[in-house]
Amino acid sequence: MNIIEQNLESIYEIIYSTEYRQELKEIYYYIAIHLQEEVIAKKLVHKIQEEILDLSYMPRKYKRLKKSRDIGIHQRTVKNYNIIYQIDIKIKKVYILHIFYSKRNYLKLI
Repeated sequence: MNIIEQNLESIYEIIYSTEYRQELKEIYYYIAIHLQEEVIAKKLVHKIQEEILDLSYMPRKYKRLKKSRDIGIHQRTVKNYNIIYQIDIKIKKVYILHIFYSKRNYLKLI
């Protein structure tokens, strides 16, 4: 097996929760409509999506939430937003659970 085949075998599938999808829409609409900054909203969503795709290669790179050590929930910060995700190492999947504004007390919500 060559290095490319090894890397392809280590790729995790990304699964998006309904909650995450809704939260991302709300972030986009808040910035685009309420703040009237559609270009900034599009750039932010694009950046968030890029960073999530990077999790398919190294999902354990980011910190594990102390509250959830037993179930392996991690946090990745992108700009002012925290992406909350869970890794299933056995079946190589990353579940994107939520995205919250970083100043919000999101730990109470998960």
